[in-house]
Amino acid sequence: MTFISNSKKFVFVHLHKCGGTSIERALDQETQWNDIVLGSTKYGEKIQKVYEKKFGIYKHSSAAEIKSLMGDEVWDNYFTFSIVRHPIDRMVSFYEYLKTYYLGGPRGAAIKMMYTMDQVSSIPEPLTKLPKLYDAFRWPGIVACLNSGSVSEFIHSEKCWQSYGTMSQFHQLADEDGKELLVDYVGRLEDINADWDHVCNKIGLSVTLPHANKSKRKYKDWKKYFSLDDLNFLEVKYKEDMERFSYTI
Repeated sequence: MTFISNSKKFVFVHLHKCGGTSIERALDQETQWNDIVLGSTKYGEKIQKVYEKKFGIYKHSSAAEIKSLMGDEVWDNYFTFSIVRHPIDRMVSFYEYLKTYYLGGPRGAAIKMMYTMDQVSSIPEPLTKLPKLYDAFRWPGIVACLNSGSVSEFIHSEKCWQSYGTMSQFHQLADEDGKELLVDYVGRLEDINADWDHVCNKIGLSVTLPHANKSKRKYKDWKKYFSLDDLNFLEVKYKEDMERFSYTI
């Protein structure tokens, strides 16, 4: 969720699978009338559609997109922050999230059916009235997941790299030229307790961080999901994130 607090003068830029939902639900406890919450909560999900249609920002908007809307002066006067995660660990989490949340259970059965139907003919008009199903089966990440039997196969799909969930974290937090970070502070999910305390001190709040939206996975150690060739491939793909945020294989 994008969280713009006009009451406390801060902005949280939410990257995929970096603990953002937990942070936003914690911050939501202190929401004031002039704060903007996009996604993650019931209220946030409702107003997200309005803001995306009218102002072009939504739950996972980049720092550059949010700054462009707010204007340089307001952005510079707010404390801006985000949380990043080891890019390869994040890839595993993203894949498992798609497989579980979108492709598991009744929703997954419907998405798979609609994807198959779309390969051979047009989708019947009544089904186009189900936005979360109709849109999802055409999302690049979902298509890649549908055609992959494992995260190892997933990363070698062209569609995988067309998804916002696999985009470089630095790119999402940098200026339009992709050279400099726009946010004041970047915490790491691996150090979330200490980094969250720092954020709370900066914004003048003291709220407990819940653990929400956790992906189910077989192994905690992300290296167990990949071959050496896979890891070398991902290290090249995420070279900028690895260097900028001090991550290693």
